[in-house]
Amino acid sequence: MGGNSLFFSLRWKLAILFGSVFLVLQSAFALIAYLNALDDFENDRKRIRQNHLAITETLTEDSFLILEQFAELISLSRDTSANAANKNPQLIPAIAENWAQWQLIWDIENIAFFDNHGVQIGSWGEHLINSDFSVKRVLKNESPGHQIFCPENCFQQVIIPVMGQAKIIGVVSVIRPFSDVIIKYKNAAESDIGILIADHIKTPRVQSGWAYKLSAMTEPQKNAPVFEYVSQNYPIEDLLNTNKRVERGDAVYEVLIRPIQKNDKATGGPFFFFVDDITEDIHRLNSDLKRIWLYGLLGLSAALFFIILALHVSLRRITRLSTALPLLSKNHFSQFRKQIPKTDIFSVGYDELDKLSHTALTLADQLEFLEQKMHGHTFNLLEKSQELAKERDFIRQLFQLAPIIIIIQTQNGIILKINHAGLEGLEAHDNTVVGKVFELFIPEDDEEHLKKLTQLRAGENGDLVEIDGHFLTETGKIREISWLHKLLASKEHAAEKVVLSLGFDIIRSP
Repeated sequence: MGGNSLFFSLRWKLAILFGSVFLVLQSAFALIAYLNALDDFENDRKRIRQNHLAITETLTEDSFLILEQFAELISLSRDTSANAANKNPQLIPAIAENWAQWQLIWDIENIAFFDNHGVQIGSWGEHLINSDFSVKRVLKNESPGHQIFCPENCFQQVIIPVMGQAKIIGVVSVIRPFSDVIIKYKNAAESDIGILIADHIKTPRVQSGWAYKLSAMTEPQKNAPVFEYVSQNYPIEDLLNTNKRVERGDAVYEVLIRPIQKNDKATGGPFFFFVDDITEDIHRLNSDLKRIWLYGLLGLSAALFFIILALHVSLRRITRLSTALPLLSKNHFSQFRKQIPKTDIFSVGYDELDKLSHTALTLADQLEFLEQKMHGHTFNLLEKSQELAKERDFIRQLFQLAPIIIIIQTQNGIILKINHAGLEGLEAHDNTVVGKVFELFIPEDDEEHLKKLTQLRAGENGDLVEIDGHFLTETGKIREISWLHKLLASKEHAAEKVVLSLGFDIIRSP
């Protein structure tokens, strides 16, 4: 590793890699849990709203049903039928006798009788609405009619046909306040509800920005400011049959406007005004969402901690191995084995790191064996070198001290080496002979010698020539020499050959 390399531990690389994966997964799980919590909350709120709407519909239908049963009870009065037929309402002693009691018990505001032509023939209580159109519709359809009307306060009216002698002889109308439904809703739903009616006052309105006003409301001190706020900040169309979540101060409300009579297509009302304080629910939702993210963060932190711990324990062996490996380059095999523990290959938990340690120990054994083998070969080479040096010295001494002339020449006849006996025979020095042509020391009349030497150099007639000839010295003397010329391969240049010439002075031989 270069001196300028920036070291970044594998432990932290893996920790960052696995940590990033866990971060993505944990974030995804936390996001899914977060979205599921929001979705569950919205579904719960939707079920609650549907339940509230179902309660109002049921209470309204039950109230009309009870009022209709009461009206039928009145229509079954024998005196009622007889006097209605005679068009003499003063002859109805049962109604007159029970009116005060019914008004108190049933909270009845008005009871009226009409003949089969829609003409009113009797009325008890306060006159609240002109029912001519509704009465004629009941006579025409021959079925009961229901309606809710709100002059200042809301009332519900039931009009039913009266039968007599297998035909309709008239109709009876019963009216009572609608406030009973509001009270029952508050007890059943534990939520607040009000009634919106048309505001026909032309003077500037203070409490509402709509053309409607609150006719009745559960807990008006608490919810009237909510109505004022939404009426001044939202069009009524945004809340009609659509739930709206409104924040006012530290409180959160769900507001919804819905026609009281489901099949009523009139745009003038009246409407139910639902107000549900969901502040505590929102707080619980926010607490749950914070808890989801907190648990996700704690889970991620715990996962990262255990990942780093596992990597530290696992990679500690790699750190120990990387620290011990330089000992192999110094041939400290024993110290290397001490730092690398050996794990049984059949032990439980044997893994890739144990296999790496086992491979490193095997490599150390092989390197130690090779080093010992190399030392043996080196020792042998030293012995051989010493032997060769001795042989070389012996040959050199033999070459120099041999009592015969020894000359080594090229195929061109250039003298490469000459021994001491040769220099004495030529009566010359080494530096004056080496580099000269061998033929210079052969007399010109010794043609046979020159011819055979030329053939030997050319590789003709074998690689060995024996001949007796003359030899000229540096001083011009002629000696009788018996020559042996041998063509040999050169050790320095394998592609070239040299001629080894051995000469024996015949005259000086004993």
